[in-house]
Amino acid sequence: MAAMTEKTVTDQVRYEISDSEQTYDWSPEALRRFVNQEVRAIADDRPDALIDTDGTLITISDSTGQNSVLSIDSKWLPVLVEGVKRRCYQVKGDGKENNMRANIHQANRDREIMR
Repeated sequence: MAAMTEKTVTDQVRYEISDSEQTYDWSPEALRRFVNQEVRAIADDRPDALIDTDGTLITISDSTGQNSVLSIDSKWLPVLVEGVKRRCYQVKGDGKENNMRANIHQANRDREIMR
């Protein structure tokens, strides 16, 4: 399994949603929660995501910090990033524009997870 850390995901999410100011719109704790939720959602949608390259079953464990290695292969990075972005906009949720963004990222996630 190719390792991927929480930081890998959150850095890409922050870059793609332009959350790069010192006073972030989404706290590190919120993004960690979204990453953990999305890893579990991927496992629910694609149980094969929990099978390592040698055929062993991967046990899901929550990320506890930026350098925590996630319990999912790095090939799922695009799905994970889209799912976290969706969760960011769902939480922000006020206004039509945020709802539209959340819907776009949900559609992107759904498309990516079927690959």
